[in-house]
Amino acid sequence: MVENGIPLVYGGIIDTLGRRLYSGSITWLREYIQNAIDSGSKSIEIKLEENDLEIKDYGSGMDREILINQAFSIGKSFKGKDQIGELGIGIYAGSGICDTLSLRTKMKGKRSYVVKMNFKEYRNIIASKPEIPFNEVMQSVFEIKEEEPDSMEDYFTSIRFENIDTITRSQMNNLVNFIEETVNVPIDDNFPHREELLDILGPAYNVIPVKVCINGDEKNVTKFNPKSFKFSENIWHKDIKDDNGKTIGKIWAVYNLSGESFEDAKILLKKKGLTVGDKSVIVSRFGAKYIPRFYGEIILLDDRIEINTSRDWFVSSEY
Repeated sequence: MVENGIPLVYGGIIDTLGRRLYSGSITWLREYIQNAIDSGSKSIEIKLEENDLEIKDYGSGMDREILINQAFSIGKSFKGKDQIGELGIGIYAGSGICDTLSLRTKMKGKRSYVVKMNFKEYRNIIASKPEIPFNEVMQSVFEIKEEEPDSMEDYFTSIRFENIDTITRSQMNNLVNFIEETVNVPIDDNFPHREELLDILGPAYNVIPVKVCINGDEKNVTKFNPKSFKFSENIWHKDIKDDNGKTIGKIWAVYNLSGESFEDAKILLKKKGLTVGDKSVIVSRFGAKYIPRFYGEIILLDDRIEINTSRDWFVSSEY
């Protein structure tokens, strides 16, 4: 619902979304990565400068109608079966970790828009007037402007989180590791089974390059870097089939030949190019015994398999 161009939600719901749905101090970032992939972006850029964090994608972008009626509405999902997001809360996921969210976006052939959400002011208002209707709060904290684009052919979305809090800033040391576990970034060239694994997975592994820049230091994130470990010569893999013989998932793993546990061991649960569960979810939901000597993934392929875990189970909360 919209009134005078302002999206309507009520009470302290943004505070709830930003602070209570995510117990890990970096798990909120997954929502924005998810939105980037759902928009069709083939690459993502994440930049951290001092106390500001920016995530940019080259997906379809948004116009004014989408921004007002979809992106900044609560509890609406306009995504199709090929997309990941379901609960319609992604744009507010970082509300509890920064003072201001600045969003700039453009659809191909249309003008660009700039949106600012002052979360610090929002928190001040609801703290002093907890009963105030949210649409009244939004009159003070929500701003949208149209601007002339550099090129009508451009399309992108850039979201900047300004003045992120101290706890979140301290956790950014794990940003690259978080991206590695969360997104289907390119497999590291040094992984001995790279070509074989890509052949096994085929289109099930939709590669999304992610560039991370931390205070000027750029890194193209890769995954499955073996470092000093020697893995088994063969990849164990299997197609998961339903009762009718249809492949609904794939599973693969390699073993550390030393037989020792190692810090980077991981079995991840994936769907549509994004991690939706880590080892704790697999152990708790599948009754499995986890042995920290493997690299591996369980990849869900069937749209009938729905995500219904809590938000924090999508990725490890230790970050």
